Amino acid sequence: MSTFATAVRTGVAVVGSWISIGHPAVAEMSAELGFDFVVIDAEHTSMSLETVETLARAVDAASGETEPLVRVADDDPARLKRVLDTGVSGVIVPMVETEAQARGIADATRYPPEGVRGVATGTGFRERSSNVATPDAVPIADLPGRVASLVSG
Repeated sequence: MSTFATAVRTGVAVVGSWISIGHPAVAEMSAELGFDFVVIDAEHTSMSLETVETLARAVDAASGETEPLVRVADDDPARLKRVLDTGVSGVIVPMVETEAQARGIADATRYPPEGVRGVATGTGFRERSSNVATPDAVPIADLPGRVASLVSG
């Protein structure tokens, strides 16, 4: 389990940065600053899935243990699965209004029997990517008035 996932699960404060510029140099430099995580904004930018994957790889290329997270546009299970298949450490889902919606997000990020995420071998580039079912993916729901983590595992 990553240091970031352990910190989130145990309530330890984490510090991160936000990337809205889709260039790998920006992602790598942000990760080099020593943040616990870097959020790749795929909600309010024109970034494609390929750009998200490239930025996640740039974060991984940096020294240290910075983890890439992606803020997605919505709670669409297919989108969540595809983003996680790029090998990122977790997703941030905006505008989660109900417990049922939060459970659906968590289910989409977990492999059976805990969830409904399918395995797509050969698509990820990291050990916690989709070709190995690991519990490290950290879905985070942006609930009104607060941010709550829905940590799998």
